[in-house]
Amino acid sequence: MRKHMALVIAAVLVVAALLVFTVAFTVDELRDIVMVKQFGSIKADRIYGLKPESAGLHTKWIYPTEEVVRYNKWTYVFEDTHMQVQTEDKQSLLVTMFCFWKISEPKKFYQRNSSVENAESKIRDILRDAKQRVVGGTSMSQFVNTDPEKMKLPQIEQRVLDLVQPRVEEDCGAKVVMVGIKSLALPQQITETVIESMKEERQKFVKQYEAEGDAMAQSIREEAKKLQSMILDFAREKARAIETEGYRLAAKEFQAYQANPELARFLRYLETMRSGLKENAQVFLDERNLPAVKWLYEGAPAIKKTQK
Repeated sequence: MRKHMALVIAAVLVVAALLVFTVAFTVDELRDIVMVKQFGSIKADRIYGLKPESAGLHTKWIYPTEEVVRYNKWTYVFEDTHMQVQTEDKQSLLVTMFCFWKISEPKKFYQRNSSVENAESKIRDILRDAKQRVVGGTSMSQFVNTDPEKMKLPQIEQRVLDLVQPRVEEDCGAKVVMVGIKSLALPQQITETVIESMKEERQKFVKQYEAEGDAMAQSIREEAKKLQSMILDFAREKARAIETEGYRLAAKEFQAYQANPELARFLRYLETMRSGLKENAQVFLDERNLPAVKWLYEGAPAIKKTQK
C-alpha cells in the first residue's frame, strides 16, 4: 500500500512539474523579448522584455491555447556581399557594407517576418537597393581620392542610412542602428585604368614643376647677365680711368725726357743693364761696345753738368 502511495505521489509531482513547465516561462531582462500568442494571434498586452519591470517569471495557458514566441534582444549584424556598383560618373566600384539592427516592434516583426533569418534577408535587400541608389548618385572622387578632404564616406553612409531606416521600420518592425562601408575595391580592368589616370595626373604635376623650374632658372640667368653687364661696364670704366691716368703720367714723363734727352738716354741704358744682368752675374764691360759703361766712372753728362 505504501509503495503504491509513493508511486502516486511521484506521478503527481511529475505531472505538476510538467504542468508548471508548460504554463510558466521566464524573461531575461538583458536578453529576451517574449510574446504570448493566443490561438495564433499575438496579444498586445502580453509582450515582455521591452521594459525592465516586465522581466521575471510569467504564466500562460497550456498549448495550444497559448504559446510563447521568443526573440533575442541584442543587436544583430551582417555584411552585404561584395557587389559591383556603377558610380555617377560611370565608374565601376566594388562596395561591401555592414549593418547593425535590432527588433524595435516585436508584434510587427513577428507578423512581417516571423523569424530573424527572414528579417535579415529583407533588410539585406533594402540595404542593397539603397547602396545602389546612393553610389549611383555619387562620383568616384568622393569614394577614392588622393585628397582626404574630397572623400565623403561618412556622408555617403548617412545617406544610405536615411534610405534604409524608414523602410526597415515599416516592412520589418526593426530599427537599423548603423550602416557603414567595410571595404572598397576596383575591378581589375578598372584598376589599371585608374592607375593610368593617376599617372597622367602626376605627370601633369611633373610638367608644371618643370615649367616653374625652367622659368626660375631663366630668371636667374637673366639676373646674372644683368650683373655681369654691370660689372663689365664698371671694369671698362675703371680701365679707361686707369688708362687715362697712365697717358697723363706718361705725357708728363715724356715732357721731362724732352727737356733732358741725355737723362732719358741714361735711364734707358740703366734699364737695359738691369734687364740684361742677373743675380751674382760676372760681366766684363767694354765701353767700345757699350758706351754707357763709361758713365759708371765718368758720370752722365747731364749729371756732371748739374753737379757743376
